Amino acid sequence: MIFTTSWDDGYQADMRIAQLLKDNGALGTFYISPKPQQEQAMLGNEQIKALSLGQEIGAHTISHTKLSSINISEAEAEVVKSKKWLEGIIKKECKMFCYPYGDFNKEVRIAVENAGFLAARTVKDFKFDMVNRFEMPTTLHLYPFPCRRKYINWQHYLDPINPLITHWHDLNKCKIPLSARRSWQSMARSLFTYALKTDQPFFHLWGHAFELDLYNLWNDLEDFLQFVAKHPISYKTNGQLAELFPTQQ
Repeated sequence: MIFTTSWDDGYQADMRIAQLLKDNGALGTFYISPKPQQEQAMLGNEQIKALSLGQEIGAHTISHTKLSSINISEAEAEVVKSKKWLEGIIKKECKMFCYPYGDFNKEVRIAVENAGFLAARTVKDFKFDMVNRFEMPTTLHLYPFPCRRKYINWQHYLDPINPLITHWHDLNKCKIPLSARRSWQSMARSLFTYALKTDQPFFHLWGHAFELDLYNLWNDLEDFLQFVAKHPISYKTNGQLAELFPTQQ
């Protein structure tokens, strides 16, 4: 089974993620936009260049906008300019793209393909296979589970276990035992074990560095990477994974 990871937006804390990946023999694709977000420090050009030496760099538009909500010509410009911007920094081809917020439609998908990208990642979770490189899914988001922390402003006070409720069907489908649904770490390990035992093509972990700070998830990431490293898997970037799949079926 292939294990891949991806990290969105381009926060300076991505450098810490990259070090954890390196320490555990793992690989990641970092999708970077120049737009400052979440009141966080963002990667500078030299950091992006350094990151590209050991990990993969992917484009994430210039303004981090929902591409299906703007004129298609504007969306095309966002896609093309983000590719050129990154290639000017890393001095090599930028093959991967990630739709901001996972938002896209057929026109946007075609625009990404026409821009010369190899593939594009979405935010579809609990997937282990793909049928179209330009709709690359993920398996698991590194995010609070089973409860969402209450100090984010859109948390509804009557909905403290939203992550558990949202993914209950997926967890049942993957036969994740109730005992493993008590924490993100136990759920992640059980889901990974399910993927291995059922001979799934890949396991794709993704997230945002600012969420690791906000929700204190750094230990979860390190512990999970150490757990994964004990198993017979192959590490690949998103781009290397995409090369193994057709554009569409």
